[in-house]
Amino acid sequence: IYALMRISSISESRNEILQEIDNIAQLHRDNCSFVRMHLATLLGRIKDEKSSLLPLITMASYDTDWRVRVNALKALANFNTRNNNQIFDVFRRAVYDNNMHIALTALDELSRFGEKIIDSVENKKDLYGLLTRIVENQNHGYKWQYQAQASLTYAKLFKTTAVELLRKNLNKRPELQSKIILALAETGSIEVIKDLSELPPSNNPIIQKSILDAMNIICNKHKDNKQLIETTYLFLINSLDNRDVSIVSTVAKMLRDTLFLRQSSVNPLLETLSDLRIPVGTDAIIEIIISLSKLKDIRSIELLKKFLQSADRQVAKHAADALKEITGKDFSHQVQTYMQPIYVD
Repeated sequence: IYALMRISSISESRNEILQEIDNIAQLHRDNCSFVRMHLATLLGRIKDEKSSLLPLITMASYDTDWRVRVNALKALANFNTRNNNQIFDVFRRAVYDNNMHIALTALDELSRFGEKIIDSVENKKDLYGLLTRIVENQNHGYKWQYQAQASLTYAKLFKTTAVELLRKNLNKRPELQSKIILALAETGSIEVIKDLSELPPSNNPIIQKSILDAMNIICNKHKDNKQLIETTYLFLINSLDNRDVSIVSTVAKMLRDTLFLRQSSVNPLLETLSDLRIPVGTDAIIEIIISLSKLKDIRSIELLKKFLQSADRQVAKHAADALKEITGKDFSHQVQTYMQPIYVD
C-alpha cells in the first residue's frame, strides 16, 4: 500500500512504472481494498489506456468496496473519452447507483471530461437529458444532494444555456438553493449578478456564504469588468457587518485576492477583528490577520501586537508572521511558549 502511495505521487517515476504497469495493474484483483483504492489513483495518474482502462472499468463498475469505485471513477475521468463510449456508459450507470457516494462522484466527475464526451452528438443528447431530468427533479424522485451536484455539473458543461433552467430552482430549501446559486455562477453569465441581487434577504449563513462565493466565481470569470469588481468589493465590505464567523472568513479571504486587494479595506478589517473573540471566532481572526499581512499597512501594527499574547497559539503565530511582513522585524519571541488549553472536555 505504501509503495503504491509513494510511486503515484512521484511524477518522475512514470517511465519506471510503465515498465511494470502490466504487473501492477493486476493488483485490481487483490483482496485488500486499500491496495485497490491506491491502485486506482495510480492508474489514473499514469493514464496508460492499454494497461489501465480495463482494470479501472472493472473496479468502477463491480468492486465490492464503494471507496474503490469512487477512486476508480475519479481515475477514469482523466482519460480521453472521445472514442470510448464504454467509459461514458460506466458513469451513466454509476449515476443511478444506490450508494450516494458513488452517484455523486459520477455526477461530479462528468463535469471534468464532459467536454470530450459532448463531441459526440449522441452522447451530448444523452448527457443533456440525464442531467436535465435530475436538475428539474419534477416528481422529487431524486434527493436534493443529487439535484445539487447535477446542477453544478450541468452549469459547467452547458454554460450560459443552463441559466434558464437553474433559475427555476432558486426557491428551494437552503442547502439546495446554496448549490443552485453556485451553479448559476459557474455558467459564467454576467446576468447572474441580477439574479443574486433580487434574492429575498436571508439571515441563513449558508445562503449568504454561497452568494459571496458565487460573486467571487463570476468576478474571476469577468476580471476586466471594472464596474462588477467595484460593486462586488463594496458588497464585501458591507458584509463584514455580519459577524458570523463563516461569512467574515470568506470575506477576508476574498479581500486579499488581487481583484479586491486595496488599502481601503484596512479599517473595516481592523474594526471587525477587534470585535472577534477566541475560540468561536478563531478561524475568522486568522483569515483577517493573513489579509492584513498582505495589505502591509502600518495601521494594523498596534492591534496585531495584542494578538501576540493570544491564548490560541495559531492566532499568535499568524500575528507574529503578519507583523514581520509589515515591519520586517521578528516578533516570534513575544509569542508565549506555554499556553493554557482553550478547550476542556
